[in-house]
Amino acid sequence: MSPSHVDTTVLLPKLATLIHIDVCELLESPALVDQVKRIWQTSPVIIFRRQLMREREQVRFSGMFGECMEIHRKDNVSPYEPKIVYFSTLKYNDGRPVGASAMVTRPTGIRTRPIQPGLRLARCSMASRCHATVAS
Repeated sequence: MSPSHVDTTVLLPKLATLIHIDVCELLESPALVDQVKRIWQTSPVIIFRRQLMREREQVRFSGMFGECMEIHRKDNVSPYEPKIVYFSTLKYNDGRPVGASAMVTRPTGIRTRPIQPGLRLARCSMASRCHATVAS
């Protein structure tokens, strides 16, 4: 039986919220999706930990928040789903990067650090809002 409400933990007020639910359950429940959308309006960073989804499910999930776009750059796009972009600090044995380089700039703009390896991102049309899942 699917849950009737979404349990959350606020990590940073008005910024980041951890959502405790299997994303695949959201795919089958419009009521739960509406709850997550309301959370997203007050917390622009929503985190779903330890999710196991196929790329097609990632795109379907992201599409619930805005239309996903296909990317024209092909060097970091999934070979299975054109709306999935790979960001990673990992490299193949021959030294080529796995996907695009994932760097985060600190507010000073001087130092950068890599994002957690294995990050996959489904880009959405809302420029300030993208949905990421971390491959575990």
